[in-house]
Amino acid sequence: LWKETTNPSVANGDGLAMAYRTGACIKNMAFIQFHPTALFSPAERPFLISEAVRGVGAVLLDDLGLEAWKAACEDAKSADKEPPSPNPYSFTLRYTPDGSLATRDIVARAIDQQMKKHGTSCVYLITSHLDLPFSKKFPNISRRLEQEGLVLGKDPIPVVPAAHYMVGGVRVDNIGRAFLRDTESPVPHLYAIGEVACTGMHGANRLASNSLLEAVVFAERVAQHLILNPPNTYEGNHPAWRSEGLDALREHGPVINDRTSLVRTMSEEVGIVRSNQRLKRAKRRVDLLQSDVEMMWKTSVPTREIVELRNLCLIGQLVVENALSQSENRGLHYNVDLITDDKRESEP
Repeated sequence: LWKETTNPSVANGDGLAMAYRTGACIKNMAFIQFHPTALFSPAERPFLISEAVRGVGAVLLDDLGLEAWKAACEDAKSADKEPPSPNPYSFTLRYTPDGSLATRDIVARAIDQQMKKHGTSCVYLITSHLDLPFSKKFPNISRRLEQEGLVLGKDPIPVVPAAHYMVGGVRVDNIGRAFLRDTESPVPHLYAIGEVACTGMHGANRLASNSLLEAVVFAERVAQHLILNPPNTYEGNHPAWRSEGLDALREHGPVINDRTSLVRTMSEEVGIVRSNQRLKRAKRRVDLLQSDVEMMWKTSVPTREIVELRNLCLIGQLVVENALSQSENRGLHYNVDLITDDKRESEP
């Protein structure tokens, strides 16, 4: 749904969309975690640069900060002095006293606002001031950067925030059973585990790696529940698929254009920093796209591209509608037109 994402191309919200159409409750869809430092490479899908790199002392600089720091280093070299730390030159200090070490959501917002302010495509992660064995400490990151001709510990690393994790999802109980909308009853035979589920364990802002623990715990709980309560054989009376009266899609151009339009709308209007005006504009655009895609769905023989686009449009609608329903800023949801309740950011 977003232009910059660390997720694989197969992650299209299919499970969420199917669950919603069965009547399952989908909640907290406004809470999207954007990782602040994904490798910026226009020709490749963003590669995640772990916050552990910032944890050991890496600093974020924009173009102006990088230029100023390099000049200060040259001056120090001419005066035979130690080069200065890049930290005082970081734009992040204008947004938070924690600077580059602030939490993901704060750093991501700082980068997003700085890029929009100056019209730049990325900022830079600086590691050259650190005396560390980067290739041993971060071997996977080092290898990926080498493919771009970059050396961790030497070169400024171009980074950009990228959609990384969806905190919302299918509302489930403590054994993974999906709830029906507006009830406390489960959807028969439907369980949700992993990122597709909304267990409530992540509150409004997921901590790093907690999702892995969540998936392991809930997978074990669902398995134990099914062992003790084996489902009855279910013979659904599903009609055979019929394509009479449907035309094969002659051109895939409209599908590609609609998907591009959806991604552009979500990226520009429903990104890290939101506003009421942007969200309302996004709702109009996504609703129109969904209407067009539904017409295509009803009159054309389905293809994978149509199915994926239909699901993505539905998920986009759910994200926008939930974002518009929020009355305050909390965790991963930040709307410039709302107040921020810093004391209550733990739970949506």
